[in-house]
Amino acid sequence: MTVRWKAIAESSLIDQVSQETGTYVMVKTEEALSVDDQDAFGHHIGLARHEYIDAMICVAEMKYKQDSEMQKYAKLNKLCEENLIPFIWGGMENAEEATVKGWFRPYSTELHRLFDKYINAASEQEEQQKGQLLSLETWMALCGDVLKQDKVAFSRGGKPTEMDITSAFELAKEGTDLALSYKGFEKALQNLARKMYKLRPKAKYASMEFPEKLKKLLKWCVKLEKSKK
Repeated sequence: MTVRWKAIAESSLIDQVSQETGTYVMVKTEEALSVDDQDAFGHHIGLARHEYIDAMICVAEMKYKQDSEMQKYAKLNKLCEENLIPFIWGGMENAEEATVKGWFRPYSTELHRLFDKYINAASEQEEQQKGQLLSLETWMALCGDVLKQDKVAFSRGGKPTEMDITSAFELAKEGTDLALSYKGFEKALQNLARKMYKLRPKAKYASMEFPEKLKKLLKWCVKLEKSKK
């Protein structure tokens, strides 16, 4: 596996700097790990990106083993199309981008203010110059406050977990960015809305369509912004 790497700036929009780049080759072997390898990796849980891709290729090879004429890349593509992509969001509606912008438009002023308030508050706590980007830590704090705006909203369940909130942030990032611009913030809110009141068997709460969930979340954001002076 040939890996091409480049140094990561905090944001491709803000940090317009030349990036250090390079290439290296990783070779997969069938050898068992050495004692030193076991000591180095024995307590690490989870997969690096290249390990995840390699695992997916192995699963695809096993699942479509009977189809000897199908190329390896085609097996991986079929695995993703049939067994991964349909279940990423669990019933996500393919809303047109223009329609989504229309849902955000009535709340645009308050959302911009809320975005700025949390960034500035985080900068003051860290005694840094006021920033322009939303970090994961600040996003987590913002979501914690937003989801408290209706105290009975999740009394029967349906509240996004900490992992849901983190993944909403990660999926909103552009390229190699580490933090979110305002545009990314809007994407993260869309992602978070999809995590609310997810379809589950025997759920005690009523499931909602994506537009309804997003509008509810945006109203909570407006309520929070107005409460923070």
